[in-house]
Amino acid sequence: MKQKLLVVATLILLQASTSIIAQQLNAPQRSYQQARRVLDDAIAAHGGVEAMRAIKDFTLKEKGKLYARFQSPGAEPPSAIGTSEETLIVDVERGFVFDDLKGANTGFNNWNKTVIKGKEGQTFDMWSKTATPIVNASVNNFRPQMRRLPLFVLLEALDRASTLRWLGEDEIGGRRQKVISVLRPDNQLLTLSFDAQTNLLTKYGYLYADPGTGDSEIAQSFSGYRTVGKLKLPSGRVLYNSGGPVQETEYTDLQINTRPADSVFQRSRGF
Repeated sequence: MKQKLLVVATLILLQASTSIIAQQLNAPQRSYQQARRVLDDAIAAHGGVEAMRAIKDFTLKEKGKLYARFQSPGAEPPSAIGTSEETLIVDVERGFVFDDLKGANTGFNNWNKTVIKGKEGQTFDMWSKTATPIVNASVNNFRPQMRRLPLFVLLEALDRASTLRWLGEDEIGGRRQKVISVLRPDNQLLTLSFDAQTNLLTKYGYLYADPGTGDSEIAQSFSGYRTVGKLKLPSGRVLYNSGGPVQETEYTDLQINTRPADSVFQRSRGF
């Protein structure tokens, strides 16, 4: 009987100690813990950290619209609308990048190809037939483009988990969002919004001072998630600046771990 009483008393003391420790957490610790739960739930919803870290390469093709913010014939909206088309191939494992980007709108018509192989890279202007070497070439030159896949945004946040903070709840498109922040490797403070029902990434962005509109936000939003293997991937994105869209694209093709041939990353013909 005495032994049973001793066990009960020990359990009560352990519970009390746990409660006291929880009460002693300060505001930053509580904020971190809540943000970490949100990120962990999001990683699970997108396919799990193991499947995400298993990505060795991806091929992304997209088509969309460009909105000429502050570059349209008239000062008032709506902005002039152009077109964009891009094929992006990134081999993270080998450090290779191929990017074929076409864009046309009021006053410009660009077509550039970029090839990076390890520490060597060049950008080719397909109209003027000129090639420009890339200084300090690296896959990381295309880190912003890689963030078009939410998985890379989440992995970056996980690698910087100690900087996670809970910001509160918000609403986007009539759906409740859980919002956290994280300090990126380049020291940019990023805000991430997750759908409260699905835990999928709805939007990420950061604040900056725009010379024309003042305090503003650049943000990327995702929609139309679908299952690819073990992963959840979007079918398109919208890039916002100062409250309005500047690019809206559809992912026409998205493939993971296809091991692109070396010939894909060769110098463009005619140069």
